[in-house]
Amino acid sequence: MIKINEKDWITNIDEMTIGQFEQVMTIINKEEHRFVVDKYIKIFKVLGADESDIQALSDDQFFQIIKAYDLNGSKIEQLPRTIEVDGYQYAAYEEGKEVHLGLSGLAKIEKAMAERDFYSYLLAILFKREDQTSEEHWRDYNLSARRKRFKALPAHTYFSWVQWMAEKIKTNIEFINDKSTEATK
Repeated sequence: MIKINEKDWITNIDEMTIGQFEQVMTIINKEEHRFVVDKYIKIFKVLGADESDIQALSDDQFFQIIKAYDLNGSKIEQLPRTIEVDGYQYAAYEEGKEVHLGLSGLAKIEKAMAERDFYSYLLAILFKREDQTSEEHWRDYNLSARRKRFKALPAHTYFSWVQWMAEKIKTNIEFINDKSTEATK
């Protein structure tokens, strides 16, 4: 966070919620936002700035805020196993066991990665409410409800799951694609 004109400007993933981070990444990755200044004005608004805050910035202050941006955050050594939201406990895997997705979860995550707001959906897939059955976990309305709840979580804490899953899928999908290419030769 950086303070300019008596306003605290969010500049780091450590200070964002998952919902804010999803919106920021959508703005950054949209092709129609070709203009950099316009893109950052939209980001500033997502992160809580109003029109008067933006109008009060000089060009030097604008560049100072941009230079402070860090969407990587600090390194988390261990993936968080549980989440507690609204009094419910969610777990990504059982204590003492390794993370196990299953094929249907992997397929849903692969599809979700093509969406704009996939971070909260990824967590909704990975984290199962401990009092629900597997069947209840996979129902669309339960996934949607968890997704909404998880948007308010701190982005940094759970972004490590996104990085882990992206690397896992990228590595294995590249392997599968290479095998498919070999088979057609």
